Amino acid sequence: MTDQFVSMVGVFPDDASDIGIRFKIISGELEKLYKYSDFIKNQIFPQTANDEFLLKHGENRNLFPFPAKASSGTLTFSRSSPAIETIIIPKGTVVTSSFVSGISFITVENASITKGSSSTNVVSSSDIGGKNSNIASKKIDTILSSIPGISSVSNLYPFSGGIDKETNISFRKRLLNSFVNISNGINLIFYENFAMKFDYITSALAQIKDNSINLYITNSQRNILPSQIATIQQEIKKYRPINHNIIVKQPTPRWLECDITVYASNPISETEIKNSVVFAIEQYTAELNIGESFSPYKAGQYILSIPNIVDYKFNNPASTIKIPSDYVFVPDVITVNYRSL
Repeated sequence: MTDQFVSMVGVFPDDASDIGIRFKIISGELEKLYKYSDFIKNQIFPQTANDEFLLKHGENRNLFPFPAKASSGTLTFSRSSPAIETIIIPKGTVVTSSFVSGISFITVENASITKGSSSTNVVSSSDIGGKNSNIASKKIDTILSSIPGISSVSNLYPFSGGIDKETNISFRKRLLNSFVNISNGINLIFYENFAMKFDYITSALAQIKDNSINLYITNSQRNILPSQIATIQQEIKKYRPINHNIIVKQPTPRWLECDITVYASNPISETEIKNSVVFAIEQYTAELNIGESFSPYKAGQYILSIPNIVDYKFNNPASTIKIPSDYVFVPDVITVNYRSL
């Protein structure tokens, strides 16, 4: 603008002059328009859109990000001596951990310590969703609700299944996949997304075989109940395509054995380190989808997040393990060898 003004008028506009100030204001607004046009260009394509604009692309294809899911597990309520009468532990009893702040765990069923017994197990879940709600064994230790006659609570096994809200990266991948996999009259992604709406499902895979749609479902603990399968089977019947049956089933388990050597400096204890490594492998495996490969490298990133561990080595498996699309990994024997640095 300045060059054009000089060529037309023959006078260079002074920065302090009225016309000079106007030029600066106009140039600033034009710069904002250029930046905004670049922003709009990114948001009109699902490959580069983010946040609310990515959600709008998803809405156009009836796809939505998966919400955060709470972890679940079993709590053991105990007392120091056998109960002289039945002690009721009501549904909704709240406990927490002194090791992790901001997360509580709530019983999802009524339970009781019967007369003559000193403990009972109760299925429970975290009060919030997300990976932070996954907690290692023996870390829940505080009863917040008032239950006379109960002296302690613990979790003998880890709580798992907690998943963070789906990221833009993951949601964009699903969205783009819906463009690539054009429907042939049967929308398999629709059935997978339908199954994922149930809180207890963490992975789903739909496949066509002959005149049937096999809908494989699982959770992080790989212990889907027959009643849960039956519920989804009943609910999805209304969406059965013509000339096809929908069969809801669990994937075939692929039992995983690991042998790992870890190197740690100044650990709290060898037992604590080994338990933490086992929990890390279980957590990584729990997040694998149906048909997804096991990668020692990716599992190793979970191990390296453990305090005091500085290195690791997978003795077995030494490389990535691939499985058929209708299989899923289930942790079996995890051997941890400890080396101090």
